[in-house]
Amino acid sequence: MSTISKVMEDGSYGDCSLKEIARIIQQVGRNDTNKKLVVQHGAIPLLVKITEDGNIEDQREAVYAIWGLSFDNKTEMIDNKQWKVISTLERLSNSSDKNVKLLSMKALWTIKDYQNSCGEQNDKVTRSDNRHILISHNWGNQPVVKQIYDGIKKNCISVWMHVHNIQGATVEAMVDAVDQAEIVLVCHSYKFKNSYNCRAETEYAHQTKKKIILLKMESGYEADGWLEPIVGNNLEFDFSGKDPLEKTVNEVIGAIQQELNRKNGVVVDVTKPIIESEHEVMIAQRPSNQSSGKSKEIPVLPVCLSLSFMLFLLLCLLINLACFNSSNTVCPYKECEPALPKPQSGMSDKTSKVNLTNGIDSAMNWTLSQVDEWLNNKILRKDMFLSTQRQLKTLRGKDIAFLKLLVNECPTTFYQTIREQLGMKDIQSMSDFRFAFEHIDTVLDTDLHSTTQQFTSTSTRTVETTKVRLTV
Repeated sequence: MSTISKVMEDGSYGDCSLKEIARIIQQVGRNDTNKKLVVQHGAIPLLVKITEDGNIEDQREAVYAIWGLSFDNKTEMIDNKQWKVISTLERLSNSSDKNVKLLSMKALWTIKDYQNSCGEQNDKVTRSDNRHILISHNWGNQPVVKQIYDGIKKNCISVWMHVHNIQGATVEAMVDAVDQAEIVLVCHSYKFKNSYNCRAETEYAHQTKKKIILLKMESGYEADGWLEPIVGNNLEFDFSGKDPLEKTVNEVIGAIQQELNRKNGVVVDVTKPIIESEHEVMIAQRPSNQSSGKSKEIPVLPVCLSLSFMLFLLLCLLINLACFNSSNTVCPYKECEPALPKPQSGMSDKTSKVNLTNGIDSAMNWTLSQVDEWLNNKILRKDMFLSTQRQLKTLRGKDIAFLKLLVNECPTTFYQTIREQLGMKDIQSMSDFRFAFEHIDTVLDTDLHSTTQQFTSTSTRTVETTKVRLTV
């Protein structure tokens, strides 16, 4: 402190800025045993001077250091008028910088208004509809604390915690959170103990005689300093990983319910919790009637019977829907519907269906040469992609029959098949291939007729040749 004082008097800080000087004082004074010693060696006047000579960042660091030292030096800062602590903090509480303003107001509340608020607490009438369980925690333990919060809330207990970092909370919000609390859960750790925000909130709860339940969040850490006397006088649960999280959360909920029973005269039945997963606790709930002071039990058997009957009806409905869909579905695609071609004029639906069936049956017996002739006459073009031509050359008569059936029963699947498996992605190829199926029945009849004639003439020539040979 003498070195820092000499540097500031000379005005030659060198590489050390006022902000760094204030931070050095704040870090040294963070240890509880150093707070009074640092103040005795002249830290406060130096910090006040930094707020007067420095910029916004310098002021922010100096006010934060003053707030940290004020926890164990309230009386000295009020009584020693030469330090000008109160007037400096009042001036900075109107600063244009919101961080400087907030820190100054918190330091003023800790030094001056803290005891007044504690004294007025007995005169306050807390509204029952705003009562809650307050969870005081450090931001570093947020994930585990959130699971504790969810477990308590699922048991129909009103619970409140800082969703955002407590450092940004105003003094009024901090005071109201503690004033409206039935029980304060203190999630303590090394970082919690070194947080001025957590200390201010916890000490205020302790001074106003709130019921405190301690939750140990860090393995190997034993409470010391300002936290030690608070831990020594209150119930504590270990969340450092020694026991399963679900088990410890259930124990905390049981302790909360017992305290509510004792304090408010409200009967809350503690039922065995049902654990849904490794990191989630679902509490069996029974709502309480606070106005009458008697518990309201839910008739379990009728509720179970009603739920079972509703599930049975739902199951029957799903089975009927499944049967209905299976009886009305032709193809596995939802958008597919039978799309039989319209009969020609003078042709009945029955005749059209018979012709379609005959055409498909005939295509099943096509030879590779017949398939090749059909492709050359109807589909293949000189400008068609070579890969598509190769895919088409592999088709059999059975494949043509299947595609004919598919184009009538499920057009969506037909187009998807020729696009993905036959490589038809241009409009010309797809249109030629699709419309080739419109006259496949005529093609089939012509091909079969020509094939029959060819077979008959060949057979006749063979017979005649045989007769000649026999005659010779």
